Formats: sequence, structure tokens, C-alpha cells
Amino acid sequence: MKKKLLSAIMFLSFIAILGWSHSTYAATDTYTSLIPTMTTDTSTVGKASASAVYSGLPAWKAFDGKKSYSTKVPDAWTAWGTGSTTGWLAFEFNQATVVSKYTVYYGPSASARTQPFDTGTPKNWDFQASNDNTAWTTLDTQSNISDWKDPTAKEITLSNTTAYKFYRINITGNNGNVSDNVKLSIHEMQLFGKDAPVMPKNLVATPDKATSTVGLTWDTLQNATAYNVKRAITAGGPYETIATNVTEATYKDTKADKNQAYYYVVSAVLPTGESYNSNEVNAELTTGTTTPSGGRVLLVITMVNGLEKEYDLSGSEYAQFVSWYDAKANGTGPNRYTFNKTWNMGPFKARTENVVFDKIITFDANEY
Repeated sequence: MKKKLLSAIMFLSFIAILGWSHSTYAATDTYTSLIPTMTTDTSTVGKASASAVYSGLPAWKAFDGKKSYSTKVPDAWTAWGTGSTTGWLAFEFNQATVVSKYTVYYGPSASARTQPFDTGTPKNWDFQASNDNTAWTTLDTQSNISDWKDPTAKEITLSNTTAYKFYRINITGNNGNVSDNVKLSIHEMQLFGKDAPVMPKNLVATPDKATSTVGLTWDTLQNATAYNVKRAITAGGPYETIATNVTEATYKDTKADKNQAYYYVVSAVLPTGESYNSNEVNAELTTGTTTPSGGRVLLVITMVNGLEKEYDLSGSEYAQFVSWYDAKANGTGPNRYTFNKTWNMGPFKARTENVVFDKIITFDANEY
């Protein structure tokens, strides 16, 4: 009977263990303006107000989309202004809203475009929020801001994650103007909300037994020109980039070591920069043994004393032995395995033979 060698010593099988956790991000956040261009103190999302206004410089003109004090000669005023050296400019949303960034712009009047500095600009201020217009929470504080040039935007990103109805910039000092009719002004102000994170979604890790790789697939992200594949040995990173300029929504990791858990994320390359990382998945290639697909198996076990034991088994009997061996290798199950011998019975009703796990050096499986 011709026998076919199925393996030498032990075979490798692969188990993928999938898991989810928080990701770390390398992306730049994007923001959207929350206040549409205003032409009166009231808009579709809320209303503007101020501590005081100078004639022709109402609060809403700080939200009119014009980043200057005036836009033509003779001057057409496009800013909020007050005759005081201090004051506040506020916006009340119809519904509580999370503001994640704000900007304050400077631009001199059209009749004085070469003016390099305006002493009526804010120097010290608090950016504050409230839900009752009485108790205010300070989200940001700025001091000694004097480098206003045309055009200049002071852009401040906030760590705020709370929704408020009222927001205001409360200015406690200007840059020295005490003589002009308008001593303090904001030429344009914008409030921004953080956009929902853009990232590849539905990352999945799958082992490929034929090629000894971990295969990764994910959903194609609109406008992505390429993808970066990252890997870590601990959940949540830090991640090492193992592939760049991946143009398809699939990748195979050919350098994954056996018995090492890896944690994968994918980011997209967009026209605006790198996206957030995808969901995290983990995969581990663990050593084990394979079972012949059918027929019978001549199992040859080599013991530590050099003795070889042979057992003629069915495919299912061999699978039971492999299951015991793998379980014991992982620290569970009995220390010995019992074979029921159905050959060379002689006068006996039953014959069994036991092998002890720690006495086994190796075993071969020959399928026929």
C-alpha cells in the first residue's frame, strides 16, 4: 500500500483573532463655519449682540463675511466697533452648539490700506461660553496680542466638547487707543465646529493559510489617492507604518511573525492631508497542527528515548490526537493520550496504549 508523506514533524495552521479598540490619529482636523453670512443681527441659526456699538458698526457686521474695517472709499463700514476700550461681542445660537475653534480677523479701512497697526484691536480677552447668558465658562484666554497686520487672522483651536447656546469674546483691553471715537473693534469673527472624522471604515483582518500572511481589507474612501497601513504590537499603538502608497483597499502583511499579536489600522491620503486612522483590528498567527483531509493516517511518534511508536488511525482518530496534543501544549487537558488498539488483539478483549505528552519529541503523519 503506497503511503504519501503528509508532513514532517508538525504543520502550521493560522488563527485570526479580531478585536476593536480606540485609534490614535495623525490627521489634521477640519472645521466648518457655524454662522452664515449675516446682514442683520438675526440669522437662521441665532443672533449677534454686543456690550455697546458705535453708530454704523453693529454686532452683526463682525459676521458679515468681510474681513476688514471697510471695503470701499468713501468708507462702507464692515466691522463691529465701540467707543469703549473694553467690551464684548457675542453670538446666541438657537440650539446649544459645540464650538471647537474661533477666529478673529483684522483689516484696516479701504482709505488707509497701508496702515500697519490698529491701536483699536483687542489685546487681552477671554473667549467664554454659557447656557443661560449669566454663568460663563472661560474656554480660552489671550494676553498681549499686538501683532495685528492686514490681513491677519488669530485662529484659536479649543478643547471644548460641550454644547453651549451663548458664546462671546470678552475683551478686557485694547492696544492703546484712548482718543478715537471708535476705540475697540473686531473686523470679522467666525465660530467653527469640528467636522466628523474622515477615515477608512470596516477594516477587517483575515489570515491566508496558503501564503502565511495576514490579509487586510477595508471600505474605499471617497477622494482617497492612496492608503497607509500601520501596525503595532500593543492595542492603540504606537503604530509603525509598514506600507505607503497602497492604491487599493486591500493589503497583505507578509512579515507577520508567528505567535505575535499585531494591531492594524489604515489611514487615507486625501487632497487635504492624511485622514484619521481606521478602526483597529488585531490578528495573531499561532502555531498548531493540521489534520489530513480524509483517508487513513499512519502516525509515527518519536519518544525522548528514541523509540518510535506507530499507530494506524482513521482521519477522525488522528484529529482527536491532534486536538489533545494542541490543548496540552497550551496547558490544558490530561498528560497522557490513550490509543485503543484494534490490531493484533490475540486472546485479549481490548488493548490500549498510553503516550505521555512530555515524552514526545515529534510526530509524523503519513496519509494513505
